[in-house]
Amino acid sequence: PDNEEAVEFIFKQFDEVLNCYPNCTRMTIGGDEPFELLKLPNANDIYLKHMSKVIEYVKSKGITPCMWGDVVKEYPETLDYLKDAILLEWGYEEGQINEKNCNMYKEYHVPYMVCPGTSGWLSFTGRMKNMLGNFKDAAANGSTYGALGMVITDWNDGGAMSQLPTNLLSYAYGSCFAWSGNADYKKELHKYLDREIFKLELSDSIFDLGNYYLCQEK
Repeated sequence: PDNEEAVEFIFKQFDEVLNCYPNCTRMTIGGDEPFELLKLPNANDIYLKHMSKVIEYVKSKGITPCMWGDVVKEYPETLDYLKDAILLEWGYEEGQINEKNCNMYKEYHVPYMVCPGTSGWLSFTGRMKNMLGNFKDAAANGSTYGALGMVITDWNDGGAMSQLPTNLLSYAYGSCFAWSGNADYKKELHKYLDREIFKLELSDSIFDLGNYYLCQEK
């Protein structure tokens, strides 16, 4: 982060992306999982200095920066200096996008969005129970504690092994939670996907197969 040439390289990459999307109003600037940096005793200061530079550069382009919130949860005092960015509250597992974290953003008056995941990574069939819990937590706590909205995330950690039908079903469930806070209409949702997307009766099987992981040994 202290290497000015590295910072200029980042800005150049941003410019190239923005040139491809001239009507863009928001841009994700990363900032997540700096594992090596967090080992340093002054990690907080280094991180804040670097991200402040990036935020100011993106703002100078008339774009609202969005950044992942995993580091600031460890150093909540930094939130006072990051209010020009939208924080992205994400979690891989059920229970991670919780009341404590969402309330923290609200108390510091920081704009944020909840970003649950499909739980399709490191799996061929997905993890439906975990996915539903993650979506439910995000929708409930985001709504209660003033999130701007919800972003459905899908990661490829260790390789994107999950199949497209599994992902599509997860996106559909995530959309239900984002819209209404629940997915109580499973039967109707599956019928719609079978008719309009899959063109055959497939949703029930995908969903059931997505809980196979519960039968595996830990």
